[in-house]
Amino acid sequence: QRRLALDKYRFLGAVIGKALYEGVLVDAPFALFFLGYCVGKLPEFNDLPTLDEDLYRGLVALKNYPATGPAAAAAAADDDADEIYRVFGLDFTTTVGLRDGGTRTVPLVPRGDSVRVTSHNRLLYLDLVAQHKLVRQIDAQVKAFVAGLHAVVPENWLRLLFASPRELERLLCGDAGAIDVADWQRSTEYEGVFRDQGRSHPTVQAFWSVVEHDLSEQQRRDLCRFATSCERPPLLGFAELNPRFCISGSSHPNEDGSSIDTRLPTASTCVNLLKLPAYSSRHTLRDKLVTAIGSGAGFDLS
Repeated sequence: QRRLALDKYRFLGAVIGKALYEGVLVDAPFALFFLGYCVGKLPEFNDLPTLDEDLYRGLVALKNYPATGPAAAAAAADDDADEIYRVFGLDFTTTVGLRDGGTRTVPLVPRGDSVRVTSHNRLLYLDLVAQHKLVRQIDAQVKAFVAGLHAVVPENWLRLLFASPRELERLLCGDAGAIDVADWQRSTEYEGVFRDQGRSHPTVQAFWSVVEHDLSEQQRRDLCRFATSCERPPLLGFAELNPRFCISGSSHPNEDGSSIDTRLPTASTCVNLLKLPAYSSRHTLRDKLVTAIGSGAGFDLS
């Protein structure tokens, strides 16, 4: 069973490698320390907030706690008098979660439950906790994932191309900056009833007006995800989408004879296609578009 689980991680690494090689954006919030493994960068203590920000804040509080006064002077002779131990009450163990929802205590050093964290060994404790969370606890899964990734994209390529995990994230997951609506317009193709007039079609003009002036930045990202499966545009702009982003217009009435204004926009994310009915008004277009992108639906909406 464990081998099967590791094979799944290896397969997932190969899928991510294929997406990276083909320039396909992936809507997956990878922790930066994890991507660091892919480019040969081993994690360190300051990478911990990308995994567990609350744990990191707690450890930083322990690191910066001012242990002064008589208690600190006596720490070398008596751990019971050490101010760090009296305040935090920690030993050299950490807690890990189990699949059944329970927890288990793991020693960081041999007989760690009998080794107290004091003023003179707290830095060692911080380092061991970080190493356990970022390295030891997930070592087998990381090695399997990276093996699958490097089977598609060789490790030396990744080391050569990416100086940091952040660069890899931007290429794999897209640009996290604000969406450039003007670039999106320039990089859009039109089909259906919009093919001949393109950006001059009244519905298309209303669409871009709504996107630019009515939608919030998060709603623009929701629209991008709705139509392309990823909320971020490619690193070099929408022109890099493959296939190109396309808006296909429809003016056919519904099969039951009801108005086209009752229909919601739909999408085919595999080809970056937004299917937009030719609504009778900008107000209707805005309401239907906001409803569609906020529904959380995928192919089931189409």
